[in-house]
Amino acid sequence: MLLAAVPAIGCTSLVLPPVQVARPASVYVLREAMHVGIVVPDPVHEPTRYVEYGYGDWAWYALGQEAWWRAIPTVVWPTQGTYCRRVWAARDGDSLARLLAQHGCEADVMQVEGERVVEFARGLEGQFQGGAEVRREELRMDFVKAEGGYWFLNTCADVAAEWCESLGCDVGWALIRSSLRVNPRTER
Repeated sequence: MLLAAVPAIGCTSLVLPPVQVARPASVYVLREAMHVGIVVPDPVHEPTRYVEYGYGDWAWYALGQEAWWRAIPTVVWPTQGTYCRRVWAARDGDSLARLLAQHGCEADVMQVEGERVVEFARGLEGQFQGGAEVRREELRMDFVKAEGGYWFLNTCADVAAEWCESLGCDVGWALIRSSLRVNPRTER
């Protein structure tokens, strides 16, 4: 019941991208089912793909241990966290939007400083430097253990909000954050 209640009482935080960007790069805030992630153009490997990064509970998300009773510890107290990574083979934002829609994902696009995107992607790629600890083919995702615990006060939406802030965005506060939406602004 608690797992079902978190999205019901959780809030969607607004992400406000920077107004002025010298060298813009498009970044996407992705939402699918109960997952929030960040999708960036891949500056590390090749320019014709995008990489999605996310965060979740190791046992539930990476290992696929999704029995209903496992939801209780996943939400109530900190459990082992995981970073996830999924590659989207798209050559531009339009083809990425079509791919995301075909997979049942929603995404908001925002413009942020390109240099920050490179730093962000390199930092997360560093987490996967030794290779993925787990690959779930049905999700097309790679997983590695993350520092910190996953629970209702530190969910995928909370970590994605921190990532948005590292990209120069302002993010609205929420005690229990269930999702993110980009709200473009024209002034600071």
